[in-house]
Amino acid sequence: MLDSALQHEPSVPQQLLVVAQELNEKATIAAAPIRIIVFLIRVIMVGILDRFFDVCNQNPLN
Repeated sequence: MLDSALQHEPSVPQQLLVVAQELNEKATIAAAPIRIIVFLIRVIMVGILDRFFDVCNQNPLN
């Protein structure tokens, strides 16, 4: 009975792989809000810099 129960248990490397995958998924989910905020800040900064350089590159003689 014990032998058959042990045969159905996943091996230690398989258990570690499952735990590692779960931790990776949790870390990815936890990092999502930070990634979104960083992305939005970059988009806003690129827009600001683009407008700034457009103003700087205008020809004052026109």
